[in-house]
Amino acid sequence: MADKVQDEAMLREYRATVRNLLQTGDSGIVANSSPLHATIILEEMIRNAQTSFVASAEGMSDTVWTDGVLRLLGEAKANGLSVRLLVRNGCIPLNAGRLPENLKCCVRKASDEPREGDFLNLAVVDGRAFRIEINEAEKKAAFCANMPKQAAEMVKWFDGEYASATEIKAA
Repeated sequence: MADKVQDEAMLREYRATVRNLLQTGDSGIVANSSPLHATIILEEMIRNAQTSFVASAEGMSDTVWTDGVLRLLGEAKANGLSVRLLVRNGCIPLNAGRLPENLKCCVRKASDEPREGDFLNLAVVDGRAFRIEINEAEKKAAFCANMPKQAAEMVKWFDGEYASATEIKAA
């Protein structure tokens, strides 16, 4: 019982740290070492987004892309946020039926093999804050609330991939 309370306190502190970085525009980097951390980062990125949210994922798993994250994205889009989602061809465990009606997800027309320079698992908000997987094999990721130059590189890559993608139809 004490461990659960301690874990919950640590997660509240982690969420507060991520939220604070987003709200202050701090350029500190926070490690993302679990699917729950990834979910917290995505939730806070969406809640604090002002203009845009783009995300690329190998296969939007429901351990990270929870119904709560997808609901927040749908609400943010309904309130005027630009939302674009991209998954890699052949890696679609995401049931398109889980997406809120006002969201669409596109699939890359690329081969199933990642190419050098691909950003496979990333999310960028407002062209400045991002979460990116830095070690695909070990599933390690990092979050930064304010690195516009690096975020712009990720968005440029995303835009190229998104332009040649096809929409996933709802199941």
